[in-house]
Amino acid sequence: MILLECPFLKQPVRLSGERQRHVLEEHPHLAVGWPRILHEVLLRPDEIRWSHRRQGTLVFGRWYPLLLGGKHVLVVVVLDATGRQQPWIVTAYVARRWRAGESAWRAS
Repeated sequence: MILLECPFLKQPVRLSGERQRHVLEEHPHLAVGWPRILHEVLLRPDEIRWSHRRQGTLVFGRWYPLLLGGKHVLVVVVLDATGRQQPWIVTAYVARRWRAGESAWRAS
């Protein structure tokens, strides 16, 4: 398990071994610079949106102009409504564009 700092949430975000394996196996473009790239997205996102697929879930994103000719890295973080568990990363992936979702925060 890895804990990654997340200033927006004011607490660390948990990345379990099982979720690490999922990301690296299903999204191999993120293997280069692993886990630094996820940490960078959580530390300095360009935008944070509420997931349109899963309630209580935030998607942190950052644009990387040199990654595959210019792509977003999106990190999906599940929040615990009770506050008893740390937020945790369910997945992370590379995307050409954002999916739908209401903006929670945007860099100025």
